[in-house]
Formats: sequence, C-alpha cells, structure tokens
Amino acid sequence: MKDINPKLIRILECQSCNSNLKLVESNFVCVKCGAVLSTQNGMVDFINGSSDKRQMELRHQKEEIFYFNTTIKARLYEIGRKIITCDYVVKDYFNEFLGRIKKDAIVVELGSGNKRCTEDIINVDIFPFPNVDVLSDIKKTPFGDNTVDYVIIDAVLEHVPEPQTVCKEIYRILKPGGMVFCVVPLIHQYHGYPKHYFNITEDGLLHLFNEFSTCEVKLYRGPTSAIISLIAEYLALAFSGNNNNLYMAIRGAVLIPIFWVKYLDKLWCHSKKSTRICNALCAIVTK
Repeated sequence: MKDINPKLIRILECQSCNSNLKLVESNFVCVKCGAVLSTQNGMVDFINGSSDKRQMELRHQKEEIFYFNTTIKARLYEIGRKIITCDYVVKDYFNEFLGRIKKDAIVVELGSGNKRCTEDIINVDIFPFPNVDVLSDIKKTPFGDNTVDYVIIDAVLEHVPEPQTVCKEIYRILKPGGMVFCVVPLIHQYHGYPKHYFNITEDGLLHLFNEFSTCEVKLYRGPTSAIISLIAEYLALAFSGNNNNLYMAIRGAVLIPIFWVKYLDKLWCHSKKSTRICNALCAIVTK
C-alpha cells in the first residue's frame, strides 16, 4: 500500500474554488466548498467525476495504451527497444538537474507515466499508473500558486494540443527562482501516446518559456540518433505494407547493425549547429 506523499498535502488546492484541502480519513476535502477528492493507494484523483470531456477522452485513450503495454508481445518489444535503440543522450543534463535539488524541495513531474525518478518526486499523470501520485490534466493542476520548487516535463509537450497553456501553468505553480527541466523532440518520428501534435525547435522552446527569466536550450539526443531513427522508420514503412507486426520487426532488424553509430553524436555535441537537426532538445529554465 502506497502512502500519500507528505509534500503533496502542503501544495494541493481545490480546482473548483482554489481553496486549501485537508486530509479527512482517506479523502481530501475542500475547506471552503466541501468538494471531496478520493484517494486510492496513495493517489489523489482529480479526474473521476470531472465534467471535462477532454480529460475523460484522454483517460480512455491512455487506458487502451496501458492495456496494450501489459501484453507479453509489448513487454518483449519494450525490452528489445531499450537494448537496440537509436536513443543516445549526449550529456546527462537530467541527472545534473536532479543533483541541484535540495532534499526538502518540492519537485513535480508532469506527464510522468509509470516511471519514478526518485521517491520524493510528485508524479502527475492523467492515467492511474502505479507510480502516479496525482490524477490530473497538466494544463490545470491542483497545486497552489508559487508552491513548487522544481518541475520536470520529459517528452510531454509534443503530446498536448496547447503547450503554451501547460507552460503558463508551470509558471503559475513554480516559486520565484524555481526551475524546470524540459525535453522535447525535434527530428523525431510520430509517436502518439495518445496523440503527437508538435515537434519543437530551439526557437519554439524559447517562445514557450518566454515569461521565465532564463531558458537555456541544450542538445539532448543528437543528429546521428535522428538519422538512424528515420532510416529504420523509412525502411520499415517501405517493406511492411499495412502489417504492424512486420513493421516493428523490420524496424528492429534495421537497427541491429546500425544502432551503435549513434555514439558519433559525441563528436558533434559541441557544435551549436547540431541543435538544428538533432533528435531531441532539452531546456533548463528558471522562473
């Protein structure tokens, strides 16, 4: 049984009236309007009972994805994908970012999925994966203004139709001087979980975070990773027809002899021009 993260109790607020919530037995209750938020296995639910049609549609779509990800075939694919992959992080800016975080800080990961970076991080997602702490749409989170020290949003902005709204929400919940770690794709194939709306350039990141005091954009996965990924996708498309299983098999077969070439990105990581054709960018942002 997972306990409610004690840091969560300090920052939650009612989404209806923006008042404080108090923990009564196993539920959160709004001190002003009396709204009741249920909890289950340490997870606070801000979606069940919501009238937001889009939230419910997204949740249904993620339920389908979650079901698919529990099949034996999907699990075997995931194991293979982690070993034979075009993904290569040139410099580990993420762990550098984690290293800056003080022990008592409040850290929120938006669109976390089922991964948990550290036990202290508050995971927010629209689907109740086992590692999620708060069920909520990230465009309107149940956190008070200026309550969060750090926000992580890793490969999420491309999946929301209004990334500007999400960035404004991050600005709202962050304390002055608070920091964001954001990863976005640039030269990357479509990957709908459940939808894929945008790939984002350096200019796009600077625009999305233009209200913040600083936004430093870095190469995250380089040009070689982008090329290898596109080659594998292209050949799989060319020879699989409409057979999805064959598509995945061909893509994997193509990657086996060439995936190691991604390490050439170490040679290009110092060139600013590499951010123009790279696989992914990251931004380290300060409010």
